[in-house]
Amino acid sequence: ELQLAAEYTDNVFGTDTNTEEDLIWHADPSLELRSRWSTHELNFSLAAPMRFYNDFDQANTTDLIGSVEGRLDIYRDFYVHGSVGYGDRSEPLSSSPTNLPLAEPIEYTTTNGTLGVVKAFNRLRVSGEASYVSYDYDDGLLFNLTPVDQDDRDRDVLEGGVRFDYAVSPGTALFLAVGANSRDYDLDPPAVIVNRDSEGYEALVGANFDISHLMRGEIGVGYLSQTYDEPGIGESSGLAVRTNIQWFPDELVTVSFGAAREVGDADAFGAASYIANNTSFAIDYE
Repeated sequence: ELQLAAEYTDNVFGTDTNTEEDLIWHADPSLELRSRWSTHELNFSLAAPMRFYNDFDQANTTDLIGSVEGRLDIYRDFYVHGSVGYGDRSEPLSSSPTNLPLAEPIEYTTTNGTLGVVKAFNRLRVSGEASYVSYDYDDGLLFNLTPVDQDDRDRDVLEGGVRFDYAVSPGTALFLAVGANSRDYDLDPPAVIVNRDSEGYEALVGANFDISHLMRGEIGVGYLSQTYDEPGIGESSGLAVRTNIQWFPDELVTVSFGAAREVGDADAFGAASYIANNTSFAIDYE
């Protein structure tokens, strides 16, 4: 598959003053190999998203992302799944961790893996999954050739959770999901100003539904908490939301809505966390 896109921005460096505009061309080639066995599954994927700046061509980037995933069917209603992946990635110029413009995008690598299990008991479906992601950032560079140290962003993230789905009808199920995470940064004070190491959890209740051919999706609300090792930061907690809904008013039209509320780790110098409130709306016409 090859996807082509054009993006315009009036603030390519994401700065408060002396903003610059640019046109960015995207070319995203990808390759997928998928098994078509009657049982089990094994898939491979490789992608090389490219970003070309019209005026600031020194910031052009080519990423490389690969993964392998599989499923082992033990019984008809019982299977184990897992995946491993590696990514050589880059951030857009606007994602600067400082108030000064970057001469080139910051590059980083990710290494990740997941392992999960799913078992069905008549109307009850139980699933559990554990995942690991490692982030390793390269230093950035300002236009005056001053390096921007990014070692404080290197981290390992471990997550795990369990979910229970109960089918109340063929098209509707209620669910309870509980998850926990641990975020371990490579650098701790006094090497950095703020200790960003933290542990957290999230609990959601909700429903997923498939109403004939008109609408499908999932709505979940609950509580989240993230506790930081830094004494002055303490705990970030409150409402948790994860929603994804698709509406099909016509055979050729898809209307999508999404919402999420979660605790994110701040990449800004001297900061630890923030509450991210995200919503999305899209219309696709075939």
